[in-house]
This record gives sequence, C-alpha cells and structure tokens, in this order.
Amino acid sequence: MELFERYVHQVGKRLPRQLRADVAAELRSLLADTLEERRSEDQEASHEALVVDILKEFGSPDAMAASYLPPRQYLIGPAFFTIFKIVIFAEGVALTVAFTIIAGFSLWGVADPGEIARILAGILGSFVQAALAGLGMTTLVMAAVERLVNPDSVAPDEEEWNPRDLPEIEASDDLKMGELIFGLCFTIAALVLFNVFPQYVGLASYYNEAWHFLPLLTEGFDRLLPWLNAYWLGQVILCVLLLRRGRWEVVTRAVDLGLTILGIVPLALMITGEPWFGLDAAAMSQDPLWGLTFFYNETVISTLWTLVRLALIIGLAATLFNVLGKLWRFVRRQ
Repeated sequence: MELFERYVHQVGKRLPRQLRADVAAELRSLLADTLEERRSEDQEASHEALVVDILKEFGSPDAMAASYLPPRQYLIGPAFFTIFKIVIFAEGVALTVAFTIIAGFSLWGVADPGEIARILAGILGSFVQAALAGLGMTTLVMAAVERLVNPDSVAPDEEEWNPRDLPEIEASDDLKMGELIFGLCFTIAALVLFNVFPQYVGLASYYNEAWHFLPLLTEGFDRLLPWLNAYWLGQVILCVLLLRRGRWEVVTRAVDLGLTILGIVPLALMITGEPWFGLDAAAMSQDPLWGLTFFYNETVISTLWTLVRLALIIGLAATLFNVLGKLWRFVRRQ
C-alpha cells in the first residue's frame, strides 16, 4: 500500500489545497476497492504486481490531477490566489509604512497649508504609482507561476509512466509556496531596482512640487553588481525549477547549495572592498530636508558605515553556517 500513498501524495501536490483532502480520500477508496477486486479475480498474482498494474491503469499523477482540475478560465487560479492576496497585502503594508515615513520627513518644518497640500498630493500620486507597479509585477509573476506549475500544453507521457519510480514521501521535500513566490517577487524587484533605477536607491525628499533623491550607491557598487546579478538570476532560475518540479530534489538542492556559496562572494567584497555606498555631505547640505546637520555630520556617516559593515560580518557568519548545514544535509541524503 506504500505505492498507493506515494501516488496519492503526488496527485495531491498537483492540486489546489482546498481539493487535496477530498481527492485523497476518494483516490484511497478507489485504489483499495480496485485492489480488492483484482485480488479476488487473480489470487496468484503478487501484491506488488497488482498495485503496479492498478496505478498504471489510473495514469500518472499529472494525468490524474488534471482530471480533477476545471478548465483554465482565469489569470490566477484558486491554487495560488490565496498566496497572491498575501503578497499583495505585504506589498501594501510595506508601501504604506515607507510612504508614511517619507511624508513625515517631507512635512518636517512645513507650516504653510498650501505647501502641505501640495506635498501630500505628490506623495499620494507616487504611492498610487508604486502600488499599481507592484500589483502589475506581482500579477505577471503569479500568472507565470500558474502556468509553470500546471502547464496545460505539456501532456504526460503515459508509456514511460512507472509507478515504481514514485518518490518516497518526505515532508522536508514539500515546498513552502508562499515563501517561494514572495522570494521570487522580491528577487525580480531587486534586479529591476539595482540595474534599471539605481539612482533611486537613496534618501528621498519632496519639495518645490517635485521629488529629489540623494543617491547612496557609489562607483564601488558597480563592481559588486555582476556578483549580485549572478546570485539573483540564479535564485530566479531555482524558483522556476522548484515551481516546475513541485518539490525539492537532488538537482534543486545542489543548485541551492551552490547559490548559497556564491552569495558569500558579494558579502565578502562588501566587507573588505572599497566603500560601495556613501552620503555626499555637500549635496545633503543643499537639501532642505536632509540638510540637517545631524545627517551630514562626518562622524555620523562614519558610524553608519561601521554599523553596516558589522551587520554584513554577522550576515557572512550566518551564511557560512548555513552553507555547512546545507552541505551536511545534502551529503546525508545521498
């Protein structure tokens, strides 16, 4: 009966969560009834042979799961809509907090009601633009995920379907779909931000009816960017592989281990290389918001850089321990 359980588990992983329990109960009942019927018809056949023949007749997990799914008539189906709502909610909270902080700094010391209204109108417009951009990107990513996980255009090859190849059930092999999709959205956002809009990574203020940015990234960051891009692109590829396969496997675990090791390089360069971010005191002194003495004081800037390096050192140590843990688990599984 172990092959039956493996089969039911694999079918369930290909279905929306709300269908899994009912489908699993129905499949177990059908498989048990069919096995009892076949055993009464052929008492000489071995138990394993009967189980294998029955599973071949039922079809591969992909084909069986497809028979329970409704025709695709949606952009984001029920399997991922809950995750979609969670990601959108998280983006909304992050944007609300960020723009509230920006509004607070932008209104610092402003007393004129007309100026306050203009500043708030500009911030509100920027908030709407950012929210729409986040919604659009998340929708595109989720629509792509929907089609990667349950591709209708790829028909399973029934001739090569062998029930004996069903993987064992391991809880640690299951995907945390919400974390995976949120990480994919975050990685794509990082690729776009640091490669297309690096000038917006910095301190922002709104005055004279326009946004003004004081960039944080220096030329040293350009030398880090190829390593960061390699890591981020690798993460995107890993997410796509996991979404296609539906579970952790030897190949995806090896890729994950390699990416974790690759992530050490930019961290080490950030710590030991030339400064990759900085605050231009002269430019800040001209800004009516960030021109406060506290913000462009050289001692404050030096202290900030020290704190960042300390945080990176802690992150590097945690990454090294993570590599050792993943390597140990990978070797133990072989």
